[in-house]
Amino acid sequence: MLRCILPVLLGILSFVNADQLLGASALVPCMDTTTVTASQFSILYNHNTRTIYYNASVNVAFSGYVYADIELWVYGLKAISAKINPCSGDTELRELCPLTTGAIDIQSNSVLSKSITKHLPGIAFNVPDLDAYIIAKVRNNTNNDLLACLYVPVYNMRSVQQTSVKWVTAVLSGIGLLVSCILIFMGTSVNSMNISAVTVLMLSYFQSMAFLDMQAIERVPPIASAWNENIIWSVGLIYTSFMQKIFRWYVQATGGTPATYHIYATKPVLVQKLRKRASDLVDQITPRVKDWMHSTSKGRFTTEGKRITQQLMKTTTNLMKRENSGASEAYAKSSSNLVVYRGIERTAYDMHIEVTNAVLTSYTFFIFICVCVVFVFACLWFILSLSTKNKRKEEQFEFPVDKKINPEDNASYNYSEENQSVVHSEPSLDIISQESEIKQLYKYRSVYYFHMLPMILKGTLLNLWQVAFPPVCLFSFWEWTRQDSAAVIVVSVFMFVIALVLLLFNMLRMYLIARKSEKEAGTPGFLLYSDTHTLHKYGYLYSMFNSKYYFFGMVYAAYNFCKACFVGFAQSSGQTQALALFIIEVAMFITVCVTKPFLSKAVNGIQITTHVVITLNAMFFLFFSNLMTQPLIVNGVMGVIYFVLNAAYSLVLLLYIIIFSFICVFWSKKRHRRHAPVDDRQSFILNPEGAGGRDAADELQALGKASQADHIAEGENPVWFQRQSLHEVQNPFEPPVAPPTPQFRGERFSISSPRTFTMNSDTSTKDVPVLNELDSRHRSRESQTSIGLSHWNTKA
Repeated sequence: MLRCILPVLLGILSFVNADQLLGASALVPCMDTTTVTASQFSILYNHNTRTIYYNASVNVAFSGYVYADIELWVYGLKAISAKINPCSGDTELRELCPLTTGAIDIQSNSVLSKSITKHLPGIAFNVPDLDAYIIAKVRNNTNNDLLACLYVPVYNMRSVQQTSVKWVTAVLSGIGLLVSCILIFMGTSVNSMNISAVTVLMLSYFQSMAFLDMQAIERVPPIASAWNENIIWSVGLIYTSFMQKIFRWYVQATGGTPATYHIYATKPVLVQKLRKRASDLVDQITPRVKDWMHSTSKGRFTTEGKRITQQLMKTTTNLMKRENSGASEAYAKSSSNLVVYRGIERTAYDMHIEVTNAVLTSYTFFIFICVCVVFVFACLWFILSLSTKNKRKEEQFEFPVDKKINPEDNASYNYSEENQSVVHSEPSLDIISQESEIKQLYKYRSVYYFHMLPMILKGTLLNLWQVAFPPVCLFSFWEWTRQDSAAVIVVSVFMFVIALVLLLFNMLRMYLIARKSEKEAGTPGFLLYSDTHTLHKYGYLYSMFNSKYYFFGMVYAAYNFCKACFVGFAQSSGQTQALALFIIEVAMFITVCVTKPFLSKAVNGIQITTHVVITLNAMFFLFFSNLMTQPLIVNGVMGVIYFVLNAAYSLVLLLYIIIFSFICVFWSKKRHRRHAPVDDRQSFILNPEGAGGRDAADELQALGKASQADHIAEGENPVWFQRQSLHEVQNPFEPPVAPPTPQFRGERFSISSPRTFTMNSDTSTKDVPVLNELDSRHRSRESQTSIGLSHWNTKA
């Protein structure tokens, strides 16, 4: 599998006419007692010239003539095995011949022979974020005693971690949220909900990868860790130099000790936790296998079976030793000469953020985003206030119908700007004149938006806090265990309480409204979607879900909270974190597949696919944690698959947001038009020359006039039904774009057809019985009409 994947990446990611370089910047002991330590270490190899450059400061605790056995491992496979003698050959280093006790500074270069360099594979120079390392075993030249074991991670100057990728993913995520807000103003609430759902989904997907990367597991393949750095911004870890200075001062001023390894390189820092020695792994695994096999053989196998079992066990042990022979590193531990970062510390350090500043950096990022949103809405409010000369209340823009209109005339309506009423004009069905009338009503959209801005601002800010809730919980929990300073702990408690209280309070309000709607209307979606205030303020909690699963936002909140608990509190055990997150992801994936809670099939499909990818990512990191004690090559292959899978799926999500947003905002096709039910009973009239004759036709016409008279008696206008099919669809929660219907008995309801009704945003729940009574009255009249037609057809 590795041989199939790596050539593809080689062809895609290779750079033409570039220097083929390998480098190393850390020297880590891989045995319990070592006689060699390094305060500074840097090696660079240029494959084009076969030259290797040294710059190191090491302390040696022995003297004499030595040699080193060098092994280069690439993706778990041994690439080079060579013997280097500093006193002879192409690798001669006079500073090390002979080796003397004390500090040794090496600044030199040497040319390697072709017999050594010809074994270097091409992938070592072209595949980004090379998963390679060198094992150097220093031995006494006299008796071959092992004096030191050194582990040197190798890199090739190429990486999938790119600043451009960070900007593209961040900007497109922000555009998705911005477009969803714009579509609310444009009157396409359904499209707004779809885009908002996919954008929040993509942010959650990025945060899930960031959570996996912040697990304190043993060793993350470099390509997987580098790709995760592209989306670490989703949890608020964004580097800015002046903010790091402020946070460093704040931590120190409040009694803490800030980390300064980025500005003062006093110690080498290792950001990858290393594996155990292969011999230790075999010693741990073999007894378990041996006990199981012997216990099984005693009960089921004969003597020959025991012999075969023992031989199989021996062969398996030898294979494991051979496969893991390159993993002869020890657990790296912080010492006076080395700092080892893992988990959240490793992620922060890779982003050039000091570990003591990570918590404050994340909090500040989300607060800054909220401030920017408030500023944008303030600018919109100022612009709309200039376009509306007089600040008027929203109730003043209801358009009452002039009571003097003769309902029997096939008349049109014109809007009067002087008295804000609809007045009667000459009968006309000209579409052009009607469009001009609608344009007059559009003048008052700015007033409507002016009053809607505060409501939409609250909903947008609450939506941002919902996105920030998982990282806020994670960094708060981690700070409580780390305790950088007393002030930072207080800030973390404050942020956690604010985020938790806001989320719980809004969820409780949404739940109470839904329960009230179920009692009064029989469905939770009635009040959740009919009231404009509820929809725009709390809609981010339920608008992406089917009304039946309005509560599923609570499930997602609990899901994110559990993940934050394990990642924040269990930084001392990477295997515990990996196993817990894998179980949580599997449970959530099954829940989404069974319930399919989202508002459409398309969104359900995207969500299920996303959870499949997230679950696979959790499985990969479960293997990276070495819980399965698999060979190194498995981790190397899984790291490449992880990068390819997530890079491709991230591209799919970004393209979906771009294309769908473009279609919703710039697509020039006309809106769908709704054709209201019309009086089509004339279609049932038989030919006068047929059965029944003229008397039957007259009887049906009389029946139609009687039904029309009933409508007029109830306060309805038949002219409205004739004109309704020529107007655009009206959202009940948006400003009117066509003349409204007459008021019914002083109530705040608008009748759009004999069988449909809409409710204004300020309708109270006490009017629901009136609606039910009205609807039943219309259905009763229709039933009577149908009975009359059936009776006439029977007579005919």
